[in-house]
Amino acid sequence: LVQLRTGHIPLHDYLYRFQKVDLPICPCCNMANETVFHFLFQCTAHRRARDRLRSQVGGRNMATKYLFTSRSLLNPLFEFINASRRLHHIFGIIPPVPRKDDDDDE
Repeated sequence: LVQLRTGHIPLHDYLYRFQKVDLPICPCCNMANETVFHFLFQCTAHRRARDRLRSQVGGRNMATKYLFTSRSLLNPLFEFINASRRLHHIFGIIPPVPRKDDDDDE
């Protein structure tokens, strides 16, 4: 989540700055620089996952200011990332955020 918020996440636009990839272009659609914004809201390769995210969070919440800050939207966001499989080779499956009432009784 911190990497998404700061843009310091291994997407091509970021990796290109450090000469880790040859081009900043999105390898999934080859249409634009692969920024966090592009990954979440524009990449045509992730359209189905994005549609599912939108149906879970609502169109009004489809903005980084909500997706990155609202605890209730984190699980749908992580489901989108998992469904896209774009970062799977780095992070694996991102687990759901436990609900507050799921805390262990100790």
